[in-house]
Amino acid sequence: MNKQLQIFAIYAFTMSGCTAIQAQQVTVNASSAITIPAGAFFGTGGGMDIQPSSNVDNDGTLAIEGDFINDGGTFDAGTGDLTLSGGGSSQQLRTNTGTLYDLTINKTSGKITLGDDVTITHNLTLTSGNIETGLHQVKFSSSSLDPVESSTSRIIGTSYMDNRAVGIGASLNFLGLSIGSGVDDLGDVFFTRVTGDGTNGNPNGIVGVGPNNSISCYWDITASIQPASGRDITFHWLSDLDNSHDFNGAKAIVWKNDGSSWASFGSSAYASGPSPYWTSPTVTTTSFSKWTITSIDQPLPITLLDFTAKCSNNKVNLNWSTASETNNNFFTVERSGDYYSFEKVVDFPGAGNSNHLLTYSAIDDSPFAGNSFYRLKQTDYNGAYTYSNVIPVSCKQEQDFNLISVIPGQHEHEILMTFEAAGGEQYDYSVFDITGKLMKKETGSANPGVNEVHINMGSISEGLYLVTLQNNEKSFTRKIVLK
Repeated sequence: MNKQLQIFAIYAFTMSGCTAIQAQQVTVNASSAITIPAGAFFGTGGGMDIQPSSNVDNDGTLAIEGDFINDGGTFDAGTGDLTLSGGGSSQQLRTNTGTLYDLTINKTSGKITLGDDVTITHNLTLTSGNIETGLHQVKFSSSSLDPVESSTSRIIGTSYMDNRAVGIGASLNFLGLSIGSGVDDLGDVFFTRVTGDGTNGNPNGIVGVGPNNSISCYWDITASIQPASGRDITFHWLSDLDNSHDFNGAKAIVWKNDGSSWASFGSSAYASGPSPYWTSPTVTTTSFSKWTITSIDQPLPITLLDFTAKCSNNKVNLNWSTASETNNNFFTVERSGDYYSFEKVVDFPGAGNSNHLLTYSAIDDSPFAGNSFYRLKQTDYNGAYTYSNVIPVSCKQEQDFNLISVIPGQHEHEILMTFEAAGGEQYDYSVFDITGKLMKKETGSANPGVNEVHINMGSISEGLYLVTLQNNEKSFTRKIVLK
């Protein structure tokens, strides 16, 4: 028979010594409290639900075999350990954006899913069972220890290491990133690591498309002071994240994204063990950004540095350049008069394989009257293809103030707004959430012709937003969904 323990408002429940309490389901009701002192064990064969206006203090061990749900109460992690050890297919961890001192994952089967972000302030012990973050993340405070992951227990999704001071002579080893010691003070360093292939609602740690893509992991590193004299960095990952790369038979190479494109960085070398971990070649950098790994025989596809279109004498001059190309058969310049339906302008041969800067140009002798939109299609020898971003251009002699498009940008939570205007006129844009709350407002001065505004929304929630653009005479509103 299932046992259920409910803690009610009429008294506070306090553990003492090494008393062990076990129940199928624990509900902590309003105005109630549980205190688990150091050395005490409180276990449930089911879950725990912490209701609003209730309190749980944990300096001992709290073992949960079901969901751990904080519905708005207070959970004081103290110096205690929360152990999730059920055998069900899925257990949810929802802390109400709270912190945990120690978290232990020791499931006999199944996984842990996150209902919100969870912050670890001391130690994450991964014994058995994976954590799948979904839309959320596991955060590690500046005092937490580096977790040890394995093929049977690891984080799938997004992990975040909070600010850590890395001064002169100091090094850093955390979540598969190693930064060597150096003569530069880096100030505070923080980074995000994303693992997984995008399935089950988790983020996608794979960079690239088709057969030319990275391992299922990348690191996005930020330092308050860049290492002008250089710092050595090395990456480590589980073989579960190889994503079909054969690092036993092929050398590994590090890739860096400078904010706009990916390019190979440093020399290739064989990844080293021990199994099941791989260690990348060590590279020296003077700036931190986003990084990943591939094998040398499956590099990332064409790295497009830029793609521009300018009107001159009623013709559109198109220019683009690449930092690298892999199996690139040809480019196709395409145009549209409405942003949605495209037609071919011209094919242009690619370089096949290249690891150095190449520039290309083409001319559209017959652009659409008014606004034209261009994109670049790149086709491999095997027929696989990818598209660049769409860029607008106008050959109008005089420009009316007009909103052309509002679309998601290249970067996370970025909005790309395109409009045309006469030179020098002032404009305002605003972003509202679906309730009408103002999220961002800026004022600018337009250039003559087509203008592009990149709106960085920061750590905004996913959902529907309204973007307004106006000058002294006109106002436009568009809807956009940010994911």
